[in-house]
Amino acid sequence: MLTERTMPFVLENEESFWESIQRSAVELTPWRHEVLTRGVRTGREIWTRVHAVPVREADGSVVWTGMALEVTDLRNAKDQLREAYQRLSSHIDHTPLVVLEWDPQFRILRWSEHAERVFGWSAPEVVCRSVLDFSLIHPDDVERVTKMMREMMEQHTPRSHSVNRNLTKDGRVLTCEWYNSMVFDTQGKPLSILSLGLDITERQRSEQALARRENLLRTALEAANVLVWEWDLPNNELHYSVDYGEYFSLPSGVDYSKPENSEKAVHPDDLPRSEEHTSE
Repeated sequence: MLTERTMPFVLENEESFWESIQRSAVELTPWRHEVLTRGVRTGREIWTRVHAVPVREADGSVVWTGMALEVTDLRNAKDQLREAYQRLSSHIDHTPLVVLEWDPQFRILRWSEHAERVFGWSAPEVVCRSVLDFSLIHPDDVERVTKMMREMMEQHTPRSHSVNRNLTKDGRVLTCEWYNSMVFDTQGKPLSILSLGLDITERQRSEQALARRENLLRTALEAANVLVWEWDLPNNELHYSVDYGEYFSLPSGVDYSKPENSEKAVHPDDLPRSEEHTSE
């Protein structure tokens, strides 16, 4: 059957399968292989792991002695694990978050596709390197970031949150928000750190620009001694550009965000007209 390259119970007929047997016979090296077989009587298909040692007989023929072990469940488990890992990897590579995994020595274990898009370095350039060996963390933030991570390890803190500056491969400065998680072994030693990052550079710039504009407007209103108010209808609260009580020389310690208190600044003769307008 070997010379004819046929085995009735073996479902594998790839060239590599027969070449591995022939190589074992010629070189008299152990033959190790996993084959898909079907029981001649039962028809059941299973995966079998074969480990056999060849011996050349006096007549020149080769006889193998070894063992066969069914590994169907193991093989299925490995396939399921591989598929699960592939699904997870696909999710990681398509998420808008930067995904980094690193070990307790700060060496990169995983560098997602989005990390490459944001920071410019490819995975082969950084995997197995310490994040301190290349300019990922802004020099002014290195001490603070490493201190936070070491405190996580020492205090067995599973999660942390930070905002710090990072550098790209071409030297640009980004502000990133990071959510970190740490996994420990049964002895309490850190095994792995997973960091999810979001580039908030543009959002931060917009917030800072808005804060500057609001500050300029507030300064201008205060200089002109102008009161601007806003009525939050869902919450029935009033918000003012300056201190309402001080502006109208009313008693302090009163919550003038409540409409019923703010009416104290209205002349009694004008209250009916004021209430009429606010009720419309």
